[in-house]
Formats: sequence, C-alpha cells, structure tokens
Amino acid sequence: MRSLEELKALYAAFLQITNIHMRRLLSAIVERIDSVMKEYRCDTYYINPSFHVSVMWCLSDVTVRDDCEKLLAKMQEFWERVEHDCPEIFAMPVSSVVCKAGNKTFLFKLATVS
Repeated sequence: MRSLEELKALYAAFLQITNIHMRRLLSAIVERIDSVMKEYRCDTYYINPSFHVSVMWCLSDVTVRDDCEKLLAKMQEFWERVEHDCPEIFAMPVSSVVCKAGNKTFLFKLATVS
C-alpha cells in the first residue's frame, strides 16, 4: 500500500472524446435532473459539466509526467485524424440515457429523429 506522500506524487492524465453537438441535449437532461434534485434539497450536478468518453488514462509518478503527456499528445493527434478522416465511426444512434445515483437507476428514453 502506498503512503500518503507517495499518493500525492502520482499524476493522472486523461484522453477523452467530447461530442459538442450533443451538449445541448445532454445539458437539457441535466437541467431536468437538477430541478428534481433541488426540490428534494439535494446537491445538483456540476457547473459546466463535461460530457465525454474517456479513451485512455495514465497514472504515473510525477517524475515521468513529461513522458505521459507526450504519449497523450500523440494519442490526441491520432484521434483528431481519425475523427477528420472517418467521422462516421463517431456517429451512433442513442435511444436512451441511463443515470445512476447511489442504488437508484433512472432511464430517460429519447425521442427518435427522422
């Protein structure tokens, strides 16, 4: 088991895919959930939430932080090329959104777009 000092010296970095086109829809869903949370005097979701899918993460000692950042930069370049060259692989139909809070699961069915 790592000591507290060892844990403080760890560095985490993430590579994520963000869909800016879905931000409006996902923000509307979060707003509806927030309104219910407020009714029950519970905490709401994050301010300025980041809707994304994590593709890769790196946890390492801060002494190798530069190596980790270089790797993540190369991965970012790769994904940007893929997104530009093959945008269709990032398009997938979504029919519902599932939110889990504690032991409760909420299913939100989305309207289909023709």
